[in-house]
Amino acid sequence: MSKNDKAKAERAKNYSAEQEQILRDRSPLDLESAKALADEMGKGYRSIIAKVKSMGLPYVVKKTEPKKVAKETKAQLVEKISASLEGADLDGLEKSTAQALVNLLQAVNV
Repeated sequence: MSKNDKAKAERAKNYSAEQEQILRDRSPLDLESAKALADEMGKGYRSIIAKVKSMGLPYVVKKTEPKKVAKETKAQLVEKISASLEGADLDGLEKSTAQALVNLLQAVNV
């Protein structure tokens, strides 16, 4: 038996046939259900997710919304900062992060 075959055999023993059937029965899984199953089976939730994927079962990834720091564009934020500083020349400041510009605007307006 080659080294690779031995490694595969060791990984295969990590989940019993009963545990694999539980994963099939509760499919499709998401993060919350993977965490619940991990507690039940005494395994890590990442192990559960990896096993589900390796078995070809569906796993629903939680979609995250991108964080929007400000509703205004960076150029608009720079204009407001400039106005607060009595028309100071702030060329290039719009290359800063939006969060940095929001923080600066708040500090200037205090």
